[in-house]
Amino acid sequence: MDQSEYKALREKIRSMGSATVQSSEFGEIPQSVKILWDLLDGATTDDERSDIYYLLLGECSKSLNDALYLYFLRRSVDELPDDPIIISSAAFSIAIVDPGSRNEALSLARAAVARALVQDSFVRLTAGNQARIALLLDDYPSLNEALSVLVSDANKSRKEDMHYEFDFVDRIDPARCDPDLLHKYKQLASA
Repeated sequence: MDQSEYKALREKIRSMGSATVQSSEFGEIPQSVKILWDLLDGATTDDERSDIYYLLLGECSKSLNDALYLYFLRRSVDELPDDPIIISSAAFSIAIVDPGSRNEALSLARAAVARALVQDSFVRLTAGNQARIALLLDDYPSLNEALSVLVSDANKSRKEDMHYEFDFVDRIDPARCDPDLLHKYKQLASA
């Protein structure tokens, strides 16, 4: 799918408004989800799947149908296991939408960081997400793992990765976190 095809698909989806269809698995779902679902089933490349998932997950989120949204989050990870951003995004969304799946969310967050490290790409993005997920789920061992990756990545520069983010630091309980890691991470703010 080239950029013009993607843009046309996005416009088509947007123009559907709130039309719905019946799904045997998920009840009434947006027509846009059905169309994207069908396109997904016919996708032949990971890039095409990734583009469709981006639109599909947005439409599922708008539908407020958690079962539908979680189904496609998990399916996106299964179908794109080498994409650290997909895995990290799914981990974060699962942690928020289905806190009872905390082990799954934490496992996916770790898998996203591991994949990013292997690819040497999006390491700070995935480790930052792992830190946020760990705080959300009150898992300080996972937080320490994420901070360790972020600190050890301090001297690496990647064009596609993000700058260090510190929005979550004020929520860290310093009594429960590795004090050395927290100190080193805070020092990156002034670097």
